[in-house]
Amino acid sequence: MLVVGLWATQGQSATARQFTAGIETDALPLATGGYLAALWAGTPRVQVRALVARVNMPDLARPDAFDRQEIDATALLLDVHPLGAASPWWVAGGLVRWDGRIRDASTGISENYDVWLLNGSLGWHRDIWKQLYVRPWAGLSLRAAGDRDIRVGDSTYDSRLLNPELSVKMGWRFTRE
Repeated sequence: MLVVGLWATQGQSATARQFTAGIETDALPLATGGYLAALWAGTPRVQVRALVARVNMPDLARPDAFDRQEIDATALLLDVHPLGAASPWWVAGGLVRWDGRIRDASTGISENYDVWLLNGSLGWHRDIWKQLYVRPWAGLSLRAAGDRDIRVGDSTYDSRLLNPELSVKMGWRFTRE
């Protein structure tokens, strides 16, 4: 196994083999009264990111028949800098689970639902001070499995096939590049 690992790293620059890790949060969940906590680790070019979040869906993103929707999300994603570690551009993809609750506006009845999503996103990375950074990003999640046509009081909630997202992440990299 050690021989395979040494062979795989031959020809890579020292930067490509360097370990880096960090933590981050996201403005969208915070703006809705929720939270997002993410940990990531890898090389400067490729990282694995795990996150937990709670989002209180804003009125403009929620169907009119419902007056409250909360989503607890967990995700495992792979972040890649396809143009190289020095490029500010990154893409990501992975699996996301939503554990949601939605409330019917006319009856006040709530129901829970679970949805699995495949996520793809892209963004731009900018260091702003020492190891502190910002990452504006946009993404699109495709519902892959889970609940549909959820009866909630007098209404039916159908979890969307496509879920667009747009926000800004802020984080701290523990290692200097």
